[in-house]
Amino acid sequence: MLIAARRGLGKTMGMGPNMTDRGRQMPPLVAIAGALGSAAIVRWAYRTARKINAELDEARQARVSEKAGTTEVPTLRRDPVTGAYRPS
Repeated sequence: MLIAARRGLGKTMGMGPNMTDRGRQMPPLVAIAGALGSAAIVRWAYRTARKINAELDEARQARVSEKAGTTEVPTLRRDPVTGAYRPS
């Protein structure tokens, strides 16, 4: 036979009306620690996001400048017959 199945056992094992937290407030130290911890997490997440965005912007700028540097501008040479400048 299970112990919990006995009659009246639930009242003596902390399930009765005397073991509720109604009317009790959270200790101020716990509330302050929770608020400070939350603020620290938000600050860390903000700084991390800014750092990652700065690295991504750097990578984008490098890629754009790399693409611009790969196209070669042809050198213009003077055509001796016509005298006009043309790409060589």
